[in-house]
Amino acid sequence: MGKIIVVTSGKGGVGKSTVSALLGYFLKKNGKKTIIIELDMGLRSLDIMMGTEDEISYDLSDILSGACEPYKAIRTAEKFGGLQFIPAPGTVTSSLDTERFVALCIALKKNYDYVLVDSPAGIGELFRIALRAADEALIVTTPDMVCMRDAANVSFILEEEGLSRQKLLINKLSKSAFKKSGIRDLDEIIDVVGVQLVGVAEQSDAVSDLSASGKLSSDDLDVMKEFSNIAKRICGEDVPLHIYKY
Repeated sequence: MGKIIVVTSGKGGVGKSTVSALLGYFLKKNGKKTIIIELDMGLRSLDIMMGTEDEISYDLSDILSGACEPYKAIRTAEKFGGLQFIPAPGTVTSSLDTERFVALCIALKKNYDYVLVDSPAGIGELFRIALRAADEALIVTTPDMVCMRDAANVSFILEEEGLSRQKLLINKLSKSAFKKSGIRDLDEIIDVVGVQLVGVAEQSDAVSDLSASGKLSSDDLDVMKEFSNIAKRICGEDVPLHIYKY
């Protein structure tokens, strides 16, 4: 039986979908059968990131409405090492059926080691639907006071909903981000959000290229090594954290 991890954030723009894609890629490289469910209706992006935008015939809404069997909507991204995902609808649809979504996640959990749910930003209906299925949460923030406060609020809601197994990923780290925000160090971010840190990823043009054009960079780049280590920690491996000092 696998694990369902909701990848979430309070504020948009923190790189949550990119985190989902790269984490899924390295989980797959570590030998873990992994699938991503994209839940951001009307704002689909994983198909572009993974180079499958011309292959989408069915999406999550088709599965939940009964228009197709799940296997017809599952896409395989060959350049991501065979990582699989279910795309979100390309347009906003009516609200998703919570019970059917939970049932889909449980069914996938029987066949995959990790089911990553790429939740939309904020705390709306789709966020709460994602929580109903999740075993754990990965909260993504950037070194920005608004993002950090929103991440703390998300953590509080997760606790209220009974999802206490939470990890924090600090994304888009840079010297300029610290200078602009006035944040002293990583410890201040951890203290504000109040969640155990699982990893840190620096701001990188390589990651920006992935978001814009689906270009997956070399695994030898520092930022890719960082995501590889995050995946290993998610799997329970004892990998030391790199401490950034700016």
